Amino acid sequence: MSASELPYEILSKIADLLLTGDRFSCVLTCRRWRYPFQEALWRNMHVNSMKNLETICNAIEGSRTKSSSYGLLTQSLRMDGYCTIPHWQQHAFFRSIPNLRHLDLGRTRYQEMNTHMIRLNNTWKSLESLRVEVHGSKRAVDTKSFVEFLKTCRKLQKLEIFQNAFDNPVMISSKDFNNLHQSLKQLSHLKACLYLNQIRQNAEPTIPITTPAPALISLDLDLFSWHPLWIYYFGYKYPNLRFLRLDVSNVPDCWIPQENLQRMPSLFLSNPNVLQHLETFEFLTTEMSQWSHIVFWEFLCPLQIPIKHLKYKTKYSKCDAEFLEMAIARFVKSFSNTLETLSVDGDVFFNAKYITKLSFTSCCPLLVDLEIKDCGVSIEVDNLLDICVALRRLRFSNGKLWVDQDTTNQERNHENYQQKHRQHELQILVLHWVNASAGVFTHMSSRCRRLEYMSLGNSDIWGSISKETGNLLLDMSYTSFKALRLKNVQYHSSDRDTGKNTAINISLLPQLNNSRSPKEIMEEKGNKDSKLSIIEHYQHHLAWFHTFFDDDYEYATAPCIRQLSVQEVNTALEYYQDFLSRESTNALDVFRSLNGQVSEKDWEEDLCRGYAEFRCSHIEKYTIPGLTPDDEKFWENLYNKLF
Repeated sequence: MSASELPYEILSKIADLLLTGDRFSCVLTCRRWRYPFQEALWRNMHVNSMKNLETICNAIEGSRTKSSSYGLLTQSLRMDGYCTIPHWQQHAFFRSIPNLRHLDLGRTRYQEMNTHMIRLNNTWKSLESLRVEVHGSKRAVDTKSFVEFLKTCRKLQKLEIFQNAFDNPVMISSKDFNNLHQSLKQLSHLKACLYLNQIRQNAEPTIPITTPAPALISLDLDLFSWHPLWIYYFGYKYPNLRFLRLDVSNVPDCWIPQENLQRMPSLFLSNPNVLQHLETFEFLTTEMSQWSHIVFWEFLCPLQIPIKHLKYKTKYSKCDAEFLEMAIARFVKSFSNTLETLSVDGDVFFNAKYITKLSFTSCCPLLVDLEIKDCGVSIEVDNLLDICVALRRLRFSNGKLWVDQDTTNQERNHENYQQKHRQHELQILVLHWVNASAGVFTHMSSRCRRLEYMSLGNSDIWGSISKETGNLLLDMSYTSFKALRLKNVQYHSSDRDTGKNTAINISLLPQLNNSRSPKEIMEEKGNKDSKLSIIEHYQHHLAWFHTFFDDDYEYATAPCIRQLSVQEVNTALEYYQDFLSRESTNALDVFRSLNGQVSEKDWEEDLCRGYAEFRCSHIEKYTIPGLTPDDEKFWENLYNKLF
């Protein structure tokens, strides 16, 4: 079957996946393709210029003489760029697209809309989702006129109110929320930038008797004012709420009298059934005071609300690692039986001199995705894997990953140890700015036999250099990678004296399925022709690399990496085959270098420091900066593709 003979239904599905320009090209391809791609072209319109808008209006006007107007096909309209619909043209334009269900007005603000047209036009009565900008003034925008603007959109289910960066947000009170939901009874998703009026103390008794809005299940608010009593109000107003996001990072410092803080816990606990449908909660703050976090410690945690997805982010808050360690531990303990994903994003740099150990005590049998970013803590591998038994992805940055050094290899092979620390199902490991020993990766390879994807970036790895072969071995022989990403990884020798440069700048990825070490090859051959055996091992490789600083660039802060040429690899092989016989492997510890790395042209001076060997069972695909295109999107979308 040729492409021109594909059924109409299949062509329509293909058309939905294409960009506007590609759809237009397909319309002109052949007569059979014209109608399915033309229908898709008009079903979802994207207008990004006034010229584009004029072309669309002329096309709709010209199609009215035909049996079916193009405007009847339109269900979605998105305005973009600096394109706005002139006031005088709005009535005729929206009347020509009567089946519109989704509308993004872009920079056309609600104050610029023809309200008379809205009341008369059937288009607005069919809307299911609306995204609109609100133009602020010197004071916050009053909500009364805005609610009037929306009254005709009675089928509206999703509403997003955004603002220009220089405008004031919409000012809203609990009474405005009531009026909004009275007009939009089907509203299920609300996303907005708001200025919340203060709930006065004399209004507190009326909150439990507020008219609920059971249709709303998603509330996403960027707030410019905040008081913990609003969470008390939302609990009664939205009994079926499943998603709640509160961004209070733009709220100025706020002080609440101590007597008010003391009576809030009793208010929160007065309704133990509040928000029992809440599954996702995201909280963003810059404030570390008691009033900011009362929503957690006195409301969500004591009520044991069955949260499945929790995201906590604090930036520019001047908090320390001890606070974030405490917060993570409380999150895990409070929602241990329901938590499936947890993301904690802090603003703390790891300090090796003052290590804060994160210890998990409550088992999380359902946790499958964990992210701990910029919290400055250290994590013990066995403790994490034993608590998070169902973990599929771990993302950890700006901290230390370690294994208990008091546990010997003999103890790890013991039956009791293996029963206590069972094999784990971790599949994705993303580590950035992490400090770890080579033994950590060996241990994780042994415990996590299903590990298939690992991204290792800007991290420091320490280990002992073999006196026989000169290699610092990262032994992940149990691991078969589908994708391995190494970005700006720094290897260091733990054998060198304190104060000396420990950088190891030569690294090796062995060939696929070639996991035997040079020592094993020597033992197999009875130590005969040992040099030849070692060369045989080294020649089976994916690539050799050299890490260096570009001395031509004055402000270079991150190292560069390049793959050694065939001739350079032969030089390295010749050097390391005689490594054992060399009088001193540290003879060139002190030489002209920048942060422990010589320039690209002087790479041979780095050979004496040894090399790092990343040994795996199999590597299907590997990524090194400068050798392959940027693959950020691959790692961002990987989890959603797998699960």
